[in-house]
Amino acid sequence: MGTTELNAIKSAVEDRIGETVELHCYSRRKVSKHIGVLEGAYKAVFTVLENTEDGSRRLSYTYADVLTKSILIKNAEGR
Repeated sequence: MGTTELNAIKSAVEDRIGETVELHCYSRRKVSKHIGVLEGAYKAVFTVLENTEDGSRRLSYTYADVLTKSILIKNAEGR
């Protein structure tokens, strides 16, 4: 576990840069959904550019969020 799994997640994210993705973010009491373009993959985090009615914003998440299933990344259907 650990490093090899994180490297596999990072590699999978890097392969999807430029794609429109749907993120489901699970916190203790609520689930939020974001749709945006997977913008960049860095050493410890990846970024998603979300376009909303109020403008665009950049969201960042760690690969550990994906490993612990706090974040679920899916293909954005119909986008």
